[in-house]
Amino acid sequence: MNDEDLVPLIPLIKAWVDSVEARWTEHLEAGQVIPGLSLVPKRPTRRWTDISFEYTTVLGLSDDQAAPRQLLSPAQIEKVLKDLGRDPKIVRSLTTSESSGLKLNYD
Repeated sequence: MNDEDLVPLIPLIKAWVDSVEARWTEHLEAGQVIPGLSLVPKRPTRRWTDISFEYTTVLGLSDDQAAPRQLLSPAQIEKVLKDLGRDPKIVRSLTTSESSGLKLNYD
């Protein structure tokens, strides 16, 4: 059997692995210990806090710079501030960084 013969089996193998990992995740979430596996937080993403919708005034940016068509992300605002010669670290006080859940980790 060569590698090309395995191509039709790949979706089946991936589905099987996904189902096994889902079962392991359920066991770990229920408090069971599985040697070599753990749950770790997913990579957090930054989001604006509820009070940061008025960030344009706080940062001294015009509406065109901050939200030409839609609210810009924290990273985009940091770039605008940097381009204007302003300290982009101020954005940290207006954002929150949260993980969207846990993921399976192979220790």
